[in-house]
Amino acid sequence: MSGVLGFSDEETFRNLDPASFSWIKGQTKTIEGASERTMVPFAIDLRDDARWVAFGTSLRIQPSTFAVVFEAVLNAAVESVGEGLMPTDWEVDLVLGKQRVEEWILEHPNVVKFTRTVRLHNPREKLDADRAEMQALAARVKTETFGTGGRGTAHLELQQNPEFEQKLEGLETGDIDVALEAREGSTRLTFSSRSMADRRWVDDYGEDLELGMEIMLQAVQDYAFAAAGGQGTLT
Repeated sequence: MSGVLGFSDEETFRNLDPASFSWIKGQTKTIEGASERTMVPFAIDLRDDARWVAFGTSLRIQPSTFAVVFEAVLNAAVESVGEGLMPTDWEVDLVLGKQRVEEWILEHPNVVKFTRTVRLHNPREKLDADRAEMQALAARVKTETFGTGGRGTAHLELQQNPEFEQKLEGLETGDIDVALEAREGSTRLTFSSRSMADRRWVDDYGEDLELGMEIMLQAVQDYAFAAAGGQGTLT
């Protein structure tokens, strides 16, 4: 399924006054509506075992904004449909590849804090132990933090560490969030998968949102194929 997500906005324009050749003396005009800055195309893989979403971005709609707004739209739709579904059954997670995390650590190796958050939705076999523990405590979120204690120049051993790599299982399917904190001298650097998403360049669709939907549809098909172990790529 494909569509467009956006919102109306109010913009004020000032016309040049031809008599005085002045912008200050020119008349102002207010226009309300949507534009290419406030509307983006998207496409969804509706299969129960997939449900990937590909979407475009704009000046006003970045990945984290899209996720929040799209989740609100889904929850509103679930409420209107009824049929025993609860809005809390629907959540939108940005998907980030492990490679992005590993690249950040290579660039900032002095990581002093690593936080991993596991969520109850999107069941995956590799998170069964975490999920069983959460269900026993009636918890929807589990967070664990590893740190150096902030003493001296010590840092976490994360590079080429099988234990750390195991902790990243579920990142690429939206089951977990990862946050890192590194220090370089007196500078504190942070990384959060919660506000990031895998991105690829696509052909410019300009103001043609119908073309944008076609591009997003192809993108989500390629991503689903690659996620299933194929050779496809995210467009």
